[in-house]
Amino acid sequence: MVLQKKIVALLVLSMILSFMLGFYLGGHSPKDTDARGEWTAKPASSQADVFNIGDTVFINGLHVTINDARLEESEAGSVEEHIVIVDVTIENTTDRIHEISRYNMTLIDDQGYGHEHESRINTKGVLGGQLHPARQMRGEIAYLVPSSSGYEFVYTDHLRTGQIVWELDPKRLLEDQ
Repeated sequence: MVLQKKIVALLVLSMILSFMLGFYLGGHSPKDTDARGEWTAKPASSQADVFNIGDTVFINGLHVTINDARLEESEAGSVEEHIVIVDVTIENTTDRIHEISRYNMTLIDDQGYGHEHESRINTKGVLGGQLHPARQMRGEIAYLVPSSSGYEFVYTDHLRTGQIVWELDPKRLLEDQ
């Protein structure tokens, strides 16, 4: 009988410890719940930083720079589609290797739709692969996108959580050619 009480007590303490550990590792606190105990989302900052061509931004050990961007006609010659080519430099300032992927880079149109890179369009350089410490890579990445009054180039660090946004104005991209 005494052994059973000890086992029950041990199980109860284990459950309490698991519950507390779940809150700690889950990153949630009682403040993240509403009056009914349901999880609530924390509002995002309304003052998001948006950068311009030429700006270098630091994110998780990387300096990412948009050197240039240009707008070209689509191969089909459609007025409703453009090719946006973004020239990017990424420098690794850490002492470890970073894996760079084009899937971390997205172009957003004025409707909020994200577009993946288009690998069938010829560009300069190779932007992707392993980036060793104190090294940099430069390359262009192309997007086939609908005509838009504005674009945003977004670099997302999915593994370490972070995102950078550069504004690309189509009128300016046409003027620079």
